[in-house]
Amino acid sequence: MNRRELLALLSLPCFAGAVSNLPQRLSDTPWLQGASNALASWIDNPELQLQLAYTPVHSGVVQPTVYLRKDEFWFAAASLVKLPLAIFVLEAMQAMRLDFSQAQIAFPDMPDCAVNAAELRKPQPLLRVLERALVISDDSAYCALFDFLGAQAIANRFAQMGDTDVRIQARFGNCGAQASRVSPGMVITDFRGNKLYERGALPGFAIRRSTKPIFVGRAWMADDKRIDSAKDFSDSNTLPLAVAHRLLITLRYPQAVNPSQRFTISNEARSYLLSRLAMSPHKAGYLSAKERARAAHAFRLLGAGDARWPKGLQIHSKVGWAFGFLSDVAHLKDAQNECFLSAACYLNADGVLNDGAYEYDSIGRPLMGELGRLLLRNSASANAPMPRA
Repeated sequence: MNRRELLALLSLPCFAGAVSNLPQRLSDTPWLQGASNALASWIDNPELQLQLAYTPVHSGVVQPTVYLRKDEFWFAAASLVKLPLAIFVLEAMQAMRLDFSQAQIAFPDMPDCAVNAAELRKPQPLLRVLERALVISDDSAYCALFDFLGAQAIANRFAQMGDTDVRIQARFGNCGAQASRVSPGMVITDFRGNKLYERGALPGFAIRRSTKPIFVGRAWMADDKRIDSAKDFSDSNTLPLAVAHRLLITLRYPQAVNPSQRFTISNEARSYLLSRLAMSPHKAGYLSAKERARAAHAFRLLGAGDARWPKGLQIHSKVGWAFGFLSDVAHLKDAQNECFLSAACYLNADGVLNDGAYEYDSIGRPLMGELGRLLLRNSASANAPMPRA
């Protein structure tokens, strides 16, 4: 796709989502100077529902976060939800005084609707679950993390941190929220098979729906059939970008947030999670040969999504993509600069969900790659306020 085609696509009215009170040209903000024409058009086009959270770090000191369209749009958080669940599972292991590095977990009665349910019924190392969830964004590993905790414990933990607008209440697969209400029993063993902990099925969770209906698209595909109406996401998983952004800051710089929002995990656990958020597939230990062969940028967007990885760039990140929504929460650092940057947008030009025709690769990856490099480069002087949408 050439530049003219790209800019034409970015201006199409089929990127639904009318926005009032449009801001001034966001690309004119001082720390966005240097953006290409394509990136500037993307940033300035509110119909793409771009949201940003940006936190410069100066000499190891986390600066105030600035936002573009803070949580103005709902987006399918998709795999972003794996980040908090991995953290909460390690908190639970610490509360039980169990060594996460020496434990196996199994769910003997995992329902068939879960991704790779048969695998989840057998013992597997917790390290395998965490690594697969964070390094290659494996959906079966997410199901294990979800049912380790149960939807009620997840909601309670977010409420403790003041995040009452988060909803993580569905497995991935064919379950949906209703079929995910009851988490099956779980057994934790050591590597010799000795039982360390066992619990029965958790009580059913009361599904929470959005206070306002969430309808996306103009049509969607289900079992190869087209349904000509918007898809209802009112009871789907929801993780606002600002919350996901803060979670990553908390993991990297715990002292930068309020004590009530810090995680109760050991330094060993924190270092382990950060190492997996930075790990390329070919370095992981619990992947198949085919999975390890994935490109280093396969699960990276901001800073490296277009396969351009500047020398010395360090990335801790978690990405999500589903239904045309593309998102990333990232910590970027090179020899001179450091920042946290999170972004979410909607790239579905035909307005049809589940048809596989999204502009992730043609638009999302190259522009997120440039956006990350640009804001990292400008982070040392990033002290101008973000124009508000």
